[in-house]
Amino acid sequence: MAKTKNRLIAQHPLQEITLSFTFEMSMIQVSVLLFSYFVCGFTAPTRISVSCDRNGFNCNNIVNSLRLVIYQCPSNTKHVIAYLWNFGEPSNTAWITIRNCENVDLDMSCTSFRRPIHTLTIENATNLRFIRSVTTIKNPAKLVLRNIKNIEVIPENTFTIPYMVRYNGEAKEHELQEIEFENVHIGTIEGHAFHSLRAFRNFTWRNVEVDRIHANAIKIAFNTTYPTQGKFS
Repeated sequence: MAKTKNRLIAQHPLQEITLSFTFEMSMIQVSVLLFSYFVCGFTAPTRISVSCDRNGFNCNNIVNSLRLVIYQCPSNTKHVIAYLWNFGEPSNTAWITIRNCENVDLDMSCTSFRRPIHTLTIENATNLRFIRSVTTIKNPAKLVLRNIKNIEVIPENTFTIPYMVRYNGEAKEHELQEIEFENVHIGTIEGHAFHSLRAFRNFTWRNVEVDRIHANAIKIAFNTTYPTQGKFS
């Protein structure tokens, strides 16, 4: 697949469309959400600007001019691929929510962009797939999964805190600190899926079913100077 500045060009048997970086394949529409923000030393794909209140996106100012961006799948969209750290605009986005999508693929590979996303929420999805990365993975400070019918596998190093270039001298503010799963089914959790999580504040699972969990799958060091919480129910 080749890219141009304003459109995706897909080869046979895909049909070329220029709106919202969306293309059709076998009558199932696939949306590509390109999200961007932290510095990890890797070259990023094309940076994408989102038009609020169009193509499933809605933006709300929450506090201090920071924005919550919500993407809700249109009825004709069955599959969403979210490249979390390639999302460039609005530049004041602090929270992202993806909801009501049948299939969601999530790529959290590091890029060269700097602006941090605080919270990513994915809710009401039939299938969620974490794309395996050959580069360093960067998580937002908080990740919430709610009402996910199936996650086939959580791969190794999906949730981790890499040792990286400091961000404005305060890297800890932008490291993964909170994970909340609610009403989620997981097939397999691989070894080191939750790895090197340090100074953690909140790790909560409510009504979570796991079929298989490998050895050394979860390793967390909580922040003892903060009212931490670790809970399974």
